[in-house]
Amino acid sequence: MLRKKTFTPILLGVLLTRVLHSRGGFQLIDRVLGTHLAPVVCLMAIVALYQFLPMKLGGWPRLGIHLMMVAFVASCVARDDHAMSPLLTSPPFQRVGAVSCGMYLFRLELNTSQSRPWHNSL
Repeated sequence: MLRKKTFTPILLGVLLTRVLHSRGGFQLIDRVLGTHLAPVVCLMAIVALYQFLPMKLGGWPRLGIHLMMVAFVASCVARDDHAMSPLLTSPPFQRVGAVSCGMYLFRLELNTSQSRPWHNSL
């Protein structure tokens, strides 16, 4: 089962946070993806990739999607006043973000509790 999982998105996200944490890294991301329309362009590129890549994503096409999604996140955090800011800060999007984060943490707790020795005795 573990072979079917991909940890590339998590690793790319960690790498992005490390890059953004340094002054030089943040300045580089700001120069490359810090324009007002960069999030829109990145999102359009993700949609285009999904349209033109093979149905079965694997290998390089999957990595391309992952890298484009990291670029999208980086373009959203590079500046506060980007073109998608009104949408992403709207109450419905904030609610979805809060609920999805809570569900992720709840799932994490459930997975952790299954590995405890007393789980089988319950």
